[in-house]
Amino acid sequence: MAAFVAPASAGGRLPTRDKGSGVRVCTARPTLRARAEATCPPPFPTDAGAAAASGALAPPAPLARLDTEAAFRTALRAPAADGGLVVVGYTAPHCRSCGAVRRRVARLAAEYGGRDVHFFELDVTAPATGRVARAAGLTALPTFHLYTVKGGVPGHLDTVVASPGAVGSLLRDRIEVFAGEGFDVDQFSFVE
Repeated sequence: MAAFVAPASAGGRLPTRDKGSGVRVCTARPTLRARAEATCPPPFPTDAGAAAASGALAPPAPLARLDTEAAFRTALRAPAADGGLVVVGYTAPHCRSCGAVRRRVARLAAEYGGRDVHFFELDVTAPATGRVARAAGLTALPTFHLYTVKGGVPGHLDTVVASPGAVGSLLRDRIEVFAGEGFDVDQFSFVE
C-alpha cells in the first residue's frame, strides 16, 4: 500500500493507522473538520478506477444477508462441489462486537472470493430467521458457523466465537483448514 505523506499545511500531523483494522485514520480535531478533510485522505477511494490506479484498497463489499429460513437453506447449498465452504455469521443490530467484525469478515470474503468459499450474514433478531437462530444453539454473538456439502447434503464443520480482535485470524485459520488442499470431506460423516 502506498504511504501517505502529510502536506506542510497539515502542521506535521500524519494520519495514523487504526491498529484493529489497518485503516488510515486522521488525527485532526473535529473542530477543524474542514482542514482535516483538506489534509487527510479518505480511508478508501470513492472511485473504483482511482482505487486501482493508486493501488489503494477498495472498500469491502457487504456480506450477503440471509433474511428467511428458505434463504438460509439455499445458502447452505451454495458450494459448487462437495467440500466447498459456507461461512454464516450470526449477528444482531444491537451487538457492538458484530459491527466491529463486519468489515474484517468482508475483507476475508473478498480474499477468498475466487475459491469455493461463500460468506453470509444472518440477523438473529429477525422474526423470519428466528427458528434458524434457535436451532444454531448460539451462546454468544457474533458466532460463525462453517458448513460444507457432502453428497448434496449440507453439514456443520465448526463454530468460531471470538473477540472482534481475534475473529479475523481465527476464521482465516479455520477456512484454510477446511478449504485447503489437505481437507477431504469424505472423512466426515454428518448427522442430520
